[in-house]
Amino acid sequence: MNVLKTLSMKAIRTMRRVSVNPRSVAVFVPESVGSVGDQAMVEVVREQLCARRLLPTFVYMPGWLEISLRSPTRTEFLKTPSNFSPTFWKLILESNAVLTIGADVADGVYGNTLPLRWLGKLVRAHQAGCKAGLINFSFSNEADHHVSHRISTASGVVFTPRDPISFERFKSATRREGILTADLAFLLKPELCSDHAFKINAWLEERKSEGDLILFANLSGHTLSRMHGDGIRAMECALRRWLSASTKRSILLVPHDFRPAPFGDVEALEQLRSMLDNDFPDRVRMLRPPFTAWDVKALCAHADLAISGRMHLAIACLGMGVPVVSVVYVGKFEGLMQHARLDEEGLLISTHEALDSGYLHSKLEMLTAEREGLRAKIISRLDAIRRLSEKNLAWI
Repeated sequence: MNVLKTLSMKAIRTMRRVSVNPRSVAVFVPESVGSVGDQAMVEVVREQLCARRLLPTFVYMPGWLEISLRSPTRTEFLKTPSNFSPTFWKLILESNAVLTIGADVADGVYGNTLPLRWLGKLVRAHQAGCKAGLINFSFSNEADHHVSHRISTASGVVFTPRDPISFERFKSATRREGILTADLAFLLKPELCSDHAFKINAWLEERKSEGDLILFANLSGHTLSRMHGDGIRAMECALRRWLSASTKRSILLVPHDFRPAPFGDVEALEQLRSMLDNDFPDRVRMLRPPFTAWDVKALCAHADLAISGRMHLAIACLGMGVPVVSVVYVGKFEGLMQHARLDEEGLLISTHEALDSGYLHSKLEMLTAEREGLRAKIISRLDAIRRLSEKNLAWI
C-alpha cells in the first residue's frame, strides 16, 4: 500500500508540473454561514491574496453554505469530505498552495473530525508538491490529543497560532515550531454597506452629537450556554445601572453570530433589548441582521467602550482603538489581550463572574473611567499587531 501511495504521489507531482497555476491558492474556510467573525477572516484572506495578485479559491465542506464576501470569488463545494474527492485532487493539481483557516476549531476542542480531515488534506497537498498551512488558529489547554498527535507528524505543513498563549500551548502539545501571528481580522477594512448598519450609524452619530458615551454590548449564545444561571438577567441589571448613572450614556446591542439559539446571539440580545426598552427607549438600539463584518468594524468608530462574549467583536473594537471587557472561555481571549498589552488591566471576566450583575457593573464603570488611557494603549499597539496578522499568509 505504501509503495502504491508513493507511486501515486510521484505521478501527481509529475502532472502538477504542467497543470499548476503558480498564482492559485486553495483556501478551506472555517465554517458555514452564520459567524460574523468567520466572515471577517475569510474576507481578509481574499483581500490579502488578491492584493498580491494571487487567485484564491474558497473551498467548502459538504453541506456548507457560501460566506458572502465584498467581491465575487471562485468557490468549490466538496461532495465528500474524504481525501479521495475528485474536487480536492483537481485543486491539488492546479494550486500552488493549500491552506485552512483554523480559527476556533483547529485544536479539536469542539470535536476532532473536522480538524483531522483538514490535516489529512494538508499533508496530502504537501506530499503532492503544494505549499500547505493551517493558519490563524487558537490552541487551548483542552486540545484533542488525536489532533495534537496528527499535527506532530504533519511534516512540511506550516502552522500559525494567532496569539502568544496559543503559540506556547501549541509548541508544548505538538513539539512543533509554529509562526506566532495575530488574528487576520485585525486587517479587515471597515466599510458601511448594509441598510441596517447605515440606520444604526445615523443613530450613533445623533447620540454622539448629544455628547453621549456609547457602549457596544454583546451576549454570546455559546457563552450563555456555559453559564450556570441567568446570564441575560445579570447583564440587564448591569446595563440598567450603567445607563441610570447618566442620561448621557447609550448602548448598542451587537450580535456577532446569526445562527439560531443556543449558538447564536440574536435571540438573547432581542430579549435583553425588550427588558431595557421601556425605561430607555431612546438610548438603547440593536443592530439587527443582515449586516457584515466590515459594517460592524465601521460602526466601532463611534464606540467608547464595549463588553463582549465574542472574540471577533472584541477584535473589531480593539482594531478601532475601543477598550473592551470580554467574557472568557477555553482560553481564547487571554492571548488576544496579551497582543494588546492589556492582560494586566482586568478586562477579562469568567462565565461565573458574568452572573454577578454588581461585578459586571463595576467592570463597566472601571472601563468608563479608564477608557481614554486604555484607548491610547491599544492604538500604540495596532501597527505591531497588524504586522503579526500579515504573517498568517507571508509563507505563501
